[in-house]
Amino acid sequence: LVLHHFIQDGSVPDPIRSWRGSAREEHDFDIGADDVEVKSTASENRHHWIGDINQLKATLGRRLWLASIQLTGAGGGGHSPPDPIGAIPAITPPAPSPQKLRRKLDAAGGRDEAAPLYTRRLRLRCPPAVFEVDTTFPALTPTLLAAAGVDCGRFVRVKYMINLDGLPAAPAPPEPLRRLGSGGSL
Repeated sequence: LVLHHFIQDGSVPDPIRSWRGSAREEHDFDIGADDVEVKSTASENRHHWIGDINQLKATLGRRLWLASIQLTGAGGGGHSPPDPIGAIPAITPPAPSPQKLRRKLDAAGGRDEAAPLYTRRLRLRCPPAVFEVDTTFPALTPTLLAAAGVDCGRFVRVKYMINLDGLPAAPAPPEPLRRLGSGGSL
């Protein structure tokens, strides 16, 4: 959904190149001087799983933003997860090659033959929310744990869920995320 938004919106110069999630990088998108981590949930609450202690750690010299997307069942309407992916080649400007997009989708696990397995249709529960991951954001990071005297080297894996209900969204996110946060083209 976010890649689809960046392509339609035109505020990210090369949205396919900026998408790093397919390469299993620490953050999903590079949008100039900032990084974006995308989290989605089908919960009635804005609760998201964080799968690694470094996932919400900003890269040196860059700001990190979290785009929170809440989905709900749509019955016969809405979209199945492959729908927005399938629409991307039709809206992609001529510059990025369809082969480049296909390679990235394949690397992310998006297989055309799996599309029929997605029978549940979804729609946005509410407009996406964008948060700056700063010192006030609820994130466990190596820096935070070290400051509390915790030896992070003793943890093999850290996975936790955050609750963003009631947390105010960022008042002025970077341009590519502004319209996403207001509902934009999703």
